[in-house]
Amino acid sequence: MADSADVWKGVKFADLDPEKFDTKDPRFHSYIIETRLCRFSTAGCTKEMAPHFFEDALRFQFPFQDPYQPVIHNKIYHIDLGKYSQDPIIVTIDRTSLEAENGTVIGHRFHPGWVVRKVVSRDDGIWIETTGRGIGGQKWFNYLTGEAGFRRLDINLHAYINNKLRLKLY
Repeated sequence: MADSADVWKGVKFADLDPEKFDTKDPRFHSYIIETRLCRFSTAGCTKEMAPHFFEDALRFQFPFQDPYQPVIHNKIYHIDLGKYSQDPIIVTIDRTSLEAENGTVIGHRFHPGWVVRKVVSRDDGIWIETTGRGIGGQKWFNYLTGEAGFRRLDINLHAYINNKLRLKLY
């Protein structure tokens, strides 16, 4: 596994900042997925639970992640996206904002790109918002696999949280 610092050598920050991606670039692509994790009408689902749900979401941060292994801040993970592929990402975690980011690393087929997953409280419940942005290659393949992969993660996270609520494990 590469050292986190080595991965970024020679890379311009502007190339990696998703807010600075040129939306007119023909390679630019983005998607937003919003999934309600629980309704406030569900027993145990309160605004105060958002930090607990965020910790649970760290078990469902990227496709093919082992849910028994929550992600670790600033660690590089290699995602198996198919034959002969081990696409690297680095995950950063901000527990204050309840936000975790997956940034592609050089060698990832979708580099440069970012996926941000954030747990938020709304009027009707606790949600997870996933925003993907990039200007890396294979735009349409990224749409298909990225969005589908994160929707599957959200289905599994929703079931995980609601089972814990039902069993009163919080």
